[in-house]
Amino acid sequence: MTQFTQSPSVTHDGEKLFLVEGTLSELQVARTTVNLLAQIEKHNQAKNLVSGVAGIVSDMHGMVSNAAALALYDGEDMYNFAAVLDEHIICGTLEHADQFKNGEPVKAVVSQRGNVLYVHAVMQAQTRQFYMPLGIFAGKGAFFKSCMHVANGLAIACSIFFIIVSYFLGVYDGKFKNIDRMEQFLIALIFIIGTFSFSFIFELWTYQSFKHGGVYATAIFKVLGFPKPNDIDLTKVGSMNHENKGWKQAWQADLMLQKLSAR
Repeated sequence: MTQFTQSPSVTHDGEKLFLVEGTLSELQVARTTVNLLAQIEKHNQAKNLVSGVAGIVSDMHGMVSNAAALALYDGEDMYNFAAVLDEHIICGTLEHADQFKNGEPVKAVVSQRGNVLYVHAVMQAQTRQFYMPLGIFAGKGAFFKSCMHVANGLAIACSIFFIIVSYFLGVYDGKFKNIDRMEQFLIALIFIIGTFSFSFIFELWTYQSFKHGGVYATAIFKVLGFPKPNDIDLTKVGSMNHENKGWKQAWQADLMLQKLSAR
């Protein structure tokens, strides 16, 4: 039976996000919504349904189809999936949903969309790997700090580049007779201040444009019960699993929690 845990529910974008636990069954995974629905229908027709499961599984195609516009989207390198989590139909879109397996106990951050539970994030109970939405990796506070760190690094790099170029052009060794030392200093100061100002304004714009992802990540971390959810940056405390096909957005929860507690 699916367990609705005591982790706090969080409201995000008008949806109530909450945590459910259970064992996956009747899992279907496909690249596109059309293919997923066709796969579910074919699976239902071929399967000899057993008592107790028949009602849920036979309704799976209709329920997912009705909720598809709200719960699924087709993207490059993304997988749409649907499954039975004990007595509930769940579905969603994740980059590596092809890693899920029937009979696997999972924890999922979900919200109600139509008659299905839409999956925002999944943690595999045995491996402790958890999967986040594409591009969602840092809480709101951590994302702001990341933007400011980028701005600072960009400004310093540009300032150093300007000073080096100015030196080789002879600005500081007397080649430009009409520019005295004070003017040289003021030119450098104005450029550095301008560079820092532009970098920080640009990164503030970036933060304002994409902070929704930070708010979303914070909500998911809260539901999963992670400490200091606003300050989590998975690129710093997590472990991205690497495979031959490239970076895989799956995080090792135990390792992440160890690093968080050590901070």
